[in-house]
Amino acid sequence: MTDLNFDNLFNMPESTSTKKDFEPIPTGTYLARITLAQVDLTGPSPKVSMRYKIQEGEHEGRLLFSNYTLDEKGSSYLMKDLSVLGVKTRPKNMGELSSLLLTITDKTAEVYAKQRAYTKKDGSTGYGHNVYVNAPMARAETTDEGFDFT
Repeated sequence: MTDLNFDNLFNMPESTSTKKDFEPIPTGTYLARITLAQVDLTGPSPKVSMRYKIQEGEHEGRLLFSNYTLDEKGSSYLMKDLSVLGVKTRPKNMGELSSLLLTITDKTAEVYAKQRAYTKKDGSTGYGHNVYVNAPMARAETTDEGFDFT
């Protein structure tokens, strides 16, 4: 077994990030690459989590996030965005959903990020984004039916 020298192990340099790295991204359309698309079972209800990395412009390199709860409303939004990305198959279970999400990871799409403010538990104002996939391809028609992910 390797002995770890804890005296030096956690001597990390000061963070080079600035407050600007965490300022809200203005509402607008961005070219972004999907760097993560996965089923997340850690919260009170299952959801799909997606992460986008802006590819150009003033906010290049910044991240946007979206979550879709796997209920009737959330799955409808998810399927609308997936159809824009070229996914035409409706998943029948969690395994199929996970496989579909792998097909969109690393795709680049035009996304619309709408900045929103909310009140935090401590009373201060926080900022987040609603992210919508708005790829330059035609949006396929989908219904608002939910899925049975059991």
